[in-house]
Amino acid sequence: MDGTKHRAGAVCSLRSIKNPISVARLVLEKTRHTTLAGDGAFRFALKMGFHPEQLLTPESLKKWMEWKADPNHKSFWLNPTENHDTIGFVATNGKGHVVSGCSTSGLAWKIPGRVGDSPLVGCGVYADDNVGAASATGDGDLMTNYCTSVSIVHNMARGASPQDACIELLEHMAKTDPANKSGDVCVLAINSRGDAGAASMRSGYRLKYALWRAGESQLLEAVALH
Repeated sequence: MDGTKHRAGAVCSLRSIKNPISVARLVLEKTRHTTLAGDGAFRFALKMGFHPEQLLTPESLKKWMEWKADPNHKSFWLNPTENHDTIGFVATNGKGHVVSGCSTSGLAWKIPGRVGDSPLVGCGVYADDNVGAASATGDGDLMTNYCTSVSIVHNMARGASPQDACIELLEHMAKTDPANKSGDVCVLAINSRGDAGAASMRSGYRLKYALWRAGESQLLEAVALH
């Protein structure tokens, strides 16, 4: 998402394309649309010069075949293993311009057609040059219900630092439903001045993030709320 023009590009339910975030950027740059999905997104990617690839690893194919062969499987529509594969980022050029983005392979064992927070503007990503930018990772269904990224940016607009804005969002989620305290949620944010922060809902899902500033990179750990 481009914080200057307040425009975003997104794709969802896109198969066989290795770098979907690159397709999403072209949606932003080459079209007047915000989101393309499914076959339409695939045909757009081909038109933009992308080529289909086999993205299923031997290990994941083996797991799927084992699940399919089990007559008593009960894992469909659930995520039986904890995993983390979403890559999110926020950035500023030091002159007040901010951007955000994220990419994910999606949730395992989901209902076909399910869309998580990553391609949803305001949920997985949000950016506004007047305030800052945010990105999120974790339980996409939970975070979609709270419009996490735009909520964090709005918290910053009310005067909160990026760190406090992230914590305020998580506190609101936990207050609304105590069950959310055990949820997989991690968010990060940056304001237009370049201050950054990150937080996770619980210590068991405390993620590390890289901060690049003044020519140096730091590996930091998100603050855990619970």
